[in-house]
Amino acid sequence: MNRTSDPESIESRYRRCTEQLAARGQDHVLRWWDDLGASQREHLLGEIDSIPWSHLDPLIETHVRNRPQDEVLANLKPATVYPRRADGDNATLYRDATVLGDELIRAGKVAAFTVAGGQGTRLGFDGPKGAVPISPVREKTLFQLFAETIMAVRKRSGADVRWYIMTNPADHQQTVEFLKAHEYYGLPEDDVVLFSQGMQGLWPSEERCAGCGDCVLHLTGGICPITTCTKSLLNGMCGGQRDGKCEVDSDRDCGWYLIYNRLKELGRLDNLRKLPPLRDFRKLEVPGNERGTTRWALEKPEIYEATDLASVE
Repeated sequence: MNRTSDPESIESRYRRCTEQLAARGQDHVLRWWDDLGASQREHLLGEIDSIPWSHLDPLIETHVRNRPQDEVLANLKPATVYPRRADGDNATLYRDATVLGDELIRAGKVAAFTVAGGQGTRLGFDGPKGAVPISPVREKTLFQLFAETIMAVRKRSGADVRWYIMTNPADHQQTVEFLKAHEYYGLPEDDVVLFSQGMQGLWPSEERCAGCGDCVLHLTGGICPITTCTKSLLNGMCGGQRDGKCEVDSDRDCGWYLIYNRLKELGRLDNLRKLPPLRDFRKLEVPGNERGTTRWALEKPEIYEATDLASVE
Protein backbone atom coordinates (compact mmCIF):
# COMPACT_ATOMS: atom_id res chain seq x y z
CA MET A 1 0.00 0.00 0.00
CA ASN A 2 1.27 3.50 -0.79
CA ARG A 3 2.48 4.97 2.46
CA THR A 4 1.09 8.42 1.73
CA SER A 5 -2.44 6.98 1.54
CA ASP A 6 -2.16 5.56 5.08
CA PRO A 7 -3.59 8.04 7.65
CA GLU A 8 -1.10 6.73 10.24
CA SER A 9 1.77 7.59 7.90
CA ILE A 10 0.44 11.11 7.50
CA GLU A 11 0.13 11.43 11.27
CA SER A 12 3.68 10.19 11.74
CA ARG A 13 5.01 12.69 9.22
CA TYR A 14 2.96 15.43 10.84
CA ARG A 15 4.47 14.69 14.26
CA ARG A 16 7.99 14.61 12.84
CA CYS A 17 7.52 17.90 11.00
CA THR A 18 5.97 19.47 14.10
CA GLU A 19 9.01 18.47 16.17
CA GLN A 20 11.41 19.80 13.53
CA LEU A 21 9.61 23.12 13.29
CA ALA A 22 9.09 23.52 17.05
CA ALA A 23 12.80 22.97 17.72
CA ARG A 24 13.47 26.00 15.53
CA GLY A 25 10.61 28.18 16.72
CA GLN A 26 8.64 27.72 13.49
CA ASP A 27 5.77 25.48 14.59
CA HIS A 28 3.29 28.20 13.61
CA VAL A 29 3.71 26.95 10.02
CA LEU A 30 1.27 24.14 10.87
CA ARG A 31 -1.21 26.36 12.70
CA TRP A 32 -3.92 25.89 10.06
CA TRP A 33 -3.38 22.14 9.63
CA ASP A 34 -6.94 21.28 10.64
CA ASP A 35 -8.34 23.52 7.90
CA LEU A 36 -6.41 21.80 5.09
CA GLY A 37 -7.69 19.06 2.82
CA ALA A 38 -5.85 15.80 2.25
CA SER A 39 -3.98 16.95 -0.88
CA GLN A 40 -3.06 20.26 0.77
CA ARG A 41 -1.66 18.42 3.79
CA GLU A 42 0.38 16.15 1.53
CA HIS A 43 1.74 19.15 -0.36
CA LEU A 44 2.65 21.04 2.83
CA LEU A 45 4.39 18.07 4.44
CA GLY A 46 6.27 17.48 1.20
CA GLU A 47 7.58 21.04 1.26
CA ILE A 48 8.61 20.76 4.91
CA ASP A 49 10.30 17.41 4.22
CA SER A 50 12.36 19.06 1.48
CA ILE A 51 13.91 21.65 3.83
CA PRO A 52 17.65 20.90 4.26
CA TRP A 53 17.88 21.41 8.02
CA SER A 54 21.49 20.20 8.11
CA HIS A 55 22.47 23.19 5.98
CA LEU A 56 20.12 25.70 7.58
CA ASP A 57 20.77 24.88 11.26
CA PRO A 58 24.33 26.29 11.29
CA LEU A 59 23.04 29.48 9.66
CA ILE A 60 20.21 29.74 12.19
CA GLU A 61 22.72 29.33 15.00
CA THR A 62 25.14 31.96 13.73
CA HIS A 63 22.80 34.48 12.11
CA VAL A 64 19.63 34.25 14.21
CA ARG A 65 20.27 32.88 17.70
CA ASN A 66 23.77 34.33 17.96
CA ARG A 67 23.53 37.17 15.57
CA PRO A 68 26.55 39.48 15.73
CA GLN A 69 25.85 42.89 17.16
CA ASP A 70 25.35 45.45 14.44
CA GLU A 71 28.02 48.11 14.33
CA VAL A 72 26.57 51.61 14.61
CA LEU A 73 28.25 53.96 12.19
CA ALA A 74 29.70 57.15 13.62
CA ASN A 75 28.28 60.50 12.53
CA LEU A 76 25.20 58.84 11.05
CA LYS A 77 22.86 61.53 9.75
CA PRO A 78 19.33 61.35 8.37
CA ALA A 79 18.91 61.36 4.61
CA THR A 80 17.96 64.61 2.96
CA VAL A 81 14.19 64.98 2.72
CA TYR A 82 12.68 66.69 -0.30
CA PRO A 83 9.05 67.83 0.11
CA ARG A 84 6.58 67.15 -2.67
CA ARG A 85 6.44 70.80 -3.61
CA ALA A 86 9.43 73.11 -3.81
CA ASP A 87 9.96 75.82 -1.26
CA GLY A 88 11.95 78.98 -1.62
CA ASP A 89 15.31 77.35 -0.95
CA ASN A 90 15.12 74.63 -3.58
CA ALA A 91 12.84 76.08 -6.27
CA THR A 92 15.65 76.16 -8.84
CA LEU A 93 16.63 72.55 -8.10
CA TYR A 94 13.04 71.36 -8.57
CA ARG A 95 12.60 73.36 -11.78
CA ASP A 96 15.80 71.97 -13.30
CA ALA A 97 14.87 68.42 -12.28
CA THR A 98 11.43 68.77 -13.87
CA VAL A 99 12.88 70.05 -17.14
CA LEU A 100 15.43 67.23 -17.24
CA GLY A 101 12.75 64.63 -16.46
CA ASP A 102 10.50 65.87 -19.25
CA GLU A 103 13.40 65.79 -21.71
CA LEU A 104 14.27 62.21 -20.82
CA ILE A 105 10.65 61.07 -21.11
CA ARG A 106 10.21 62.66 -24.54
CA ALA A 107 13.49 61.10 -25.66
CA GLY A 108 12.15 57.65 -24.81
CA LYS A 109 14.70 57.10 -22.04
CA VAL A 110 12.20 56.59 -19.22
CA ALA A 111 10.05 53.56 -18.46
CA ALA A 112 7.83 52.53 -15.57
CA PHE A 113 8.87 49.52 -13.52
CA THR A 114 6.60 47.66 -11.08
CA VAL A 115 7.74 44.94 -8.70
CA ALA A 116 4.50 42.94 -8.69
CA GLY A 117 5.54 39.65 -7.13
CA GLY A 118 3.31 39.94 -4.07
CA GLN A 119 0.25 37.78 -3.57
CA GLY A 120 -2.95 39.00 -1.94
CA THR A 121 -3.20 36.13 0.55
CA ARG A 122 -2.91 38.29 3.66
CA LEU A 123 -5.57 40.59 2.24
CA GLY A 124 -7.97 37.69 1.82
CA PHE A 125 -7.57 37.84 -1.96
CA ASP A 126 -6.75 34.83 -4.11
CA GLY A 127 -4.50 36.34 -6.76
CA PRO A 128 -1.75 38.90 -7.35
CA LYS A 129 -1.78 41.84 -4.99
CA GLY A 130 -1.91 44.30 -7.88
CA ALA A 131 -5.37 42.96 -8.79
CA VAL A 132 -6.88 43.84 -5.40
CA PRO A 133 -9.54 46.62 -5.65
CA ILE A 134 -7.98 49.28 -3.45
CA SER A 135 -9.51 52.70 -4.16
CA PRO A 136 -12.38 53.36 -1.73
CA VAL A 137 -15.01 54.72 -4.15
CA ARG A 138 -14.39 53.31 -7.62
CA GLU A 139 -12.58 50.21 -6.34
CA LYS A 140 -9.75 50.56 -8.80
CA THR A 141 -6.93 48.05 -8.59
CA LEU A 142 -3.27 48.96 -8.10
CA PHE A 143 -2.61 47.87 -11.66
CA GLN A 144 -5.31 50.23 -12.92
CA LEU A 145 -3.97 53.17 -10.90
CA PHE A 146 -0.45 52.55 -12.20
CA ALA A 147 -1.70 52.20 -15.78
CA GLU A 148 -3.70 55.42 -15.60
CA THR A 149 -0.66 57.28 -14.29
CA ILE A 150 1.46 55.96 -17.16
CA MET A 151 -1.28 56.82 -19.65
CA ALA A 152 -1.37 60.41 -18.35
CA VAL A 153 2.40 60.74 -18.78
CA ARG A 154 2.18 59.35 -22.32
CA LYS A 155 -0.53 61.85 -23.28
CA ARG A 156 1.28 64.79 -21.73
CA SER A 157 4.66 63.98 -23.24
CA GLY A 158 3.64 62.33 -26.50
CA ALA A 159 6.17 59.58 -25.75
CA ASP A 160 5.69 55.82 -25.74
CA VAL A 161 6.46 55.10 -22.10
CA ARG A 162 6.75 51.34 -21.61
CA TRP A 163 5.63 49.50 -18.49
CA TYR A 164 7.81 46.67 -17.19
CA ILE A 165 6.17 44.40 -14.62
CA MET A 166 8.20 41.84 -12.69
CA THR A 167 6.14 39.00 -11.21
CA ASN A 168 7.06 35.76 -9.47
CA PRO A 169 6.48 32.27 -10.91
CA ALA A 170 3.62 31.62 -8.47
CA ASP A 171 1.36 34.38 -9.81
CA HIS A 172 2.84 35.26 -13.21
CA GLN A 173 0.14 33.60 -15.29
CA GLN A 174 -2.64 35.11 -13.18
CA THR A 175 -1.13 38.57 -13.69
CA VAL A 176 -0.87 38.06 -17.45
CA GLU A 177 -4.47 36.88 -17.71
CA PHE A 178 -5.74 39.69 -15.47
CA LEU A 179 -4.12 42.44 -17.52
CA LYS A 180 -5.24 40.86 -20.79
CA ALA A 181 -8.82 40.62 -19.50
CA HIS A 182 -8.72 44.34 -18.72
CA GLU A 183 -7.05 45.18 -22.06
CA TYR A 184 -4.05 46.59 -20.23
CA TYR A 185 -6.24 49.48 -19.08
CA GLY A 186 -5.88 51.22 -22.42
CA LEU A 187 -2.11 50.86 -22.80
CA PRO A 188 -0.76 49.23 -25.99
CA GLU A 189 -0.12 45.55 -25.35
CA ASP A 190 3.34 45.78 -26.91
CA ASP A 191 4.33 48.45 -24.38
CA VAL A 192 3.46 46.29 -21.36
CA VAL A 193 6.28 43.81 -20.75
CA LEU A 194 5.77 41.13 -18.10
CA PHE A 195 8.58 38.89 -16.91
CA SER A 196 9.15 36.64 -13.95
CA GLN A 197 11.87 37.02 -11.37
CA GLY A 198 14.24 34.13 -10.77
CA MET A 199 13.92 31.99 -7.67
CA GLN A 200 16.59 29.85 -6.05
CA GLY A 201 15.76 27.03 -3.68
CA LEU A 202 17.01 26.89 -0.09
CA TRP A 203 19.07 23.79 -0.84
CA PRO A 204 22.70 24.38 -1.98
CA SER A 205 22.58 24.22 -5.77
CA GLU A 206 23.28 25.97 -9.03
CA GLU A 207 19.71 25.78 -10.24
CA ARG A 208 17.32 28.64 -10.74
CA CYS A 209 13.58 28.41 -11.12
CA ALA A 210 12.52 28.37 -14.76
CA GLY A 211 9.03 29.52 -13.81
CA CYS A 212 7.35 26.67 -15.68
CA GLY A 213 4.20 27.01 -13.55
CA ASP A 214 3.91 23.28 -12.71
CA CYS A 215 6.07 22.88 -9.63
CA VAL A 216 6.72 19.30 -8.42
CA LEU A 217 9.26 20.09 -5.69
CA HIS A 218 6.98 18.54 -3.06
CA LEU A 219 7.36 15.20 -4.88
CA THR A 220 11.08 15.41 -5.67
CA GLY A 221 12.56 16.34 -2.30
CA GLY A 222 13.02 19.99 -3.22
CA ILE A 223 15.21 19.26 -6.27
CA CYS A 224 13.74 20.49 -9.54
CA PRO A 225 13.86 17.93 -12.39
CA ILE A 226 13.26 20.65 -14.98
CA THR A 227 16.47 22.49 -14.10
CA THR A 228 18.72 19.66 -12.89
CA CYS A 229 17.95 17.13 -15.64
CA THR A 230 19.41 18.10 -19.03
CA LYS A 231 16.32 16.59 -20.68
CA SER A 232 13.89 18.09 -18.12
CA LEU A 233 12.33 14.67 -17.56
CA LEU A 234 9.47 14.46 -15.08
CA ASN A 235 9.06 10.70 -14.82
CA GLY A 236 12.50 9.52 -13.71
CA MET A 237 15.89 8.66 -15.19
CA CYS A 238 16.34 8.22 -18.92
CA GLY A 239 18.59 5.20 -18.32
CA GLY A 240 21.72 6.81 -19.70
CA GLN A 241 23.30 7.94 -16.43
CA ARG A 242 26.62 6.41 -15.46
CA ASP A 243 27.96 6.45 -11.90
CA GLY A 244 25.52 9.22 -11.09
CA LYS A 245 26.63 11.42 -14.00
CA CYS A 246 24.56 12.67 -16.93
CA GLU A 247 25.03 11.02 -20.33
CA VAL A 248 24.78 14.43 -22.02
CA ASP A 249 27.35 16.13 -19.78
CA SER A 250 29.68 13.76 -17.96
CA ASP A 251 30.78 16.54 -15.59
CA ARG A 252 27.21 17.09 -14.44
CA ASP A 253 25.31 15.10 -11.83
CA CYS A 254 22.24 13.26 -13.10
CA GLY A 255 19.22 15.20 -11.85
CA TRP A 256 17.17 12.11 -11.08
CA TYR A 257 20.14 10.47 -9.34
CA LEU A 258 20.18 13.47 -6.98
CA ILE A 259 16.40 13.28 -6.54
CA TYR A 260 16.50 9.55 -5.76
CA ASN A 261 19.19 9.96 -3.12
CA ARG A 262 17.40 12.93 -1.59
CA LEU A 263 14.10 11.05 -1.33
CA LYS A 264 15.94 8.08 0.12
CA GLU A 265 17.43 10.30 2.84
CA LEU A 266 13.94 11.64 3.60
CA GLY A 267 12.34 8.19 3.59
CA ARG A 268 10.07 9.30 0.75
CA LEU A 269 10.99 6.92 -2.09
CA ASP A 270 7.28 6.15 -2.41
CA ASN A 271 6.98 9.55 -4.12
CA LEU A 272 8.58 7.96 -7.18
CA ARG A 273 5.41 5.89 -7.65
CA LYS A 274 3.38 9.04 -8.18
CA LEU A 275 2.86 10.28 -11.72
CA PRO A 276 3.13 14.08 -12.01
CA PRO A 277 0.48 15.75 -14.19
CA LEU A 278 1.32 16.68 -17.77
CA ARG A 279 2.99 20.06 -17.99
CA ASP A 280 0.91 23.00 -19.11
CA PHE A 281 3.35 24.97 -21.25
CA ARG A 282 0.94 27.89 -21.39
CA LYS A 283 2.09 28.75 -17.88
CA LEU A 284 5.64 29.55 -18.95
CA GLU A 285 6.43 33.14 -18.01
CA VAL A 286 8.08 33.85 -21.40
CA PRO A 287 6.88 32.39 -24.73
CA GLY A 288 9.09 29.59 -26.01
CA ASN A 289 10.36 31.51 -29.01
CA GLU A 290 11.64 34.28 -26.74
CA ARG A 291 13.28 32.13 -24.08
CA GLY A 292 17.06 32.06 -24.10
CA THR A 293 17.34 29.29 -21.55
CA THR A 294 15.43 27.22 -19.02
CA ARG A 295 18.41 26.98 -16.69
CA TRP A 296 20.39 29.95 -15.42
CA ALA A 297 23.50 29.18 -13.40
CA LEU A 298 23.92 31.15 -10.19
CA GLU A 299 27.21 30.06 -8.66
CA LYS A 300 29.23 29.63 -11.88
CA PRO A 301 29.42 31.35 -15.29
CA GLU A 302 26.18 31.09 -17.23
CA ILE A 303 26.01 28.19 -19.66
CA TYR A 304 23.35 29.85 -21.78
CA GLU A 305 22.54 33.45 -22.47
CA ALA A 306 19.12 34.59 -21.28
CA THR A 307 16.95 36.85 -23.41
CA ASP A 308 17.70 40.56 -23.04
CA LEU A 309 14.33 41.88 -21.90
CA ALA A 310 15.16 45.35 -23.18
CA SER A 311 15.34 43.96 -26.71
CA VAL A 312 11.97 42.17 -26.59
CA GLU A 313 9.51 44.03 -28.78
